[in-house]
Amino acid sequence: MDIEYLLWLQNLRNSLNCAALDKFMEGISFFAISYIFLIFGIIYWGINKRSGLYIMASFAFGDMVNSLAKLVACIRRPWIRDARIIPAGNAIETATGYSFPSGHTSVITQISGGTAVCLRRAGYKLFSWLFIALILVVGFSRNYLGVHTPQDVVVGLCIGLITLYVMSKIFAFIDKHQSSENLFLILGLIFAGAILYYVNVKDYPVYEKIDPKVMVNDTWASAGRVLGLVLGRFVEKYCIKFTPEGFNLKSCILIVIGLVIFGLMIYGLEPILIGNLGAYYGRMANGFLHMFFVLAVWPVVLKIFQGSK
Repeated sequence: MDIEYLLWLQNLRNSLNCAALDKFMEGISFFAISYIFLIFGIIYWGINKRSGLYIMASFAFGDMVNSLAKLVACIRRPWIRDARIIPAGNAIETATGYSFPSGHTSVITQISGGTAVCLRRAGYKLFSWLFIALILVVGFSRNYLGVHTPQDVVVGLCIGLITLYVMSKIFAFIDKHQSSENLFLILGLIFAGAILYYVNVKDYPVYEKIDPKVMVNDTWASAGRVLGLVLGRFVEKYCIKFTPEGFNLKSCILIVIGLVIFGLMIYGLEPILIGNLGAYYGRMANGFLHMFFVLAVWPVVLKIFQGSK
């Protein structure tokens, strides 16, 4: 049934013969695992620090869970299961590793879903609906491009939603018991370390055209993000104590500069780190630096230039 649905979408795609639509679907999928991360800086630096932490924590830990699910299930991609499936355009290049569940859908649900919740609470209801729509479009794009089955997308969506819910409960508990935050951060490191150990010692089935190491690479990147989140939070909490000042002229300029630097890191830092540290440690360092930059590096600059005490 899942393959038949993808074949139906493939026939629709071929009958439309719309290169612009294919490019849009590829672009929205790429955005979901790349520049959507800029929202971390916008919210954490300019709107609400707690909301930014909530979104980043949901993403960091949810991504670990999604990576674990992929490496436990070891489900082949649709075009490997059935040669009739021909992914659109260059979508196959970013569809690495196992198929189930959809990492793109999980990531966009954690980030856009968390952003939608935070924007709605802040009174920006229209923008919150746009982020919810983004989740649906990205999920559909994975089917439209032929790189994920409906089951992959639905379970990826569920992982994202469950992560957001669990993290909201953890944050609510921490709000009432401030002293418990450090314990949760330490448990988070243990959680990430246990998953990283498991996926590196696990035996994987031998599938044609699938290299399990590709997915293990992604898990190292996820673990790096958790490490960056935890250490970044410790440094900011005890040494920086940053407070967003909203969107006045000075802060807007500083936030834009920070976003440009963060965007350049997203675009070009990983190949350099992999070239110097290898596939595993390079990806871990890349994930670490992304989170640490948002949480602990740029807030120092904002404090200095905003004159915060």
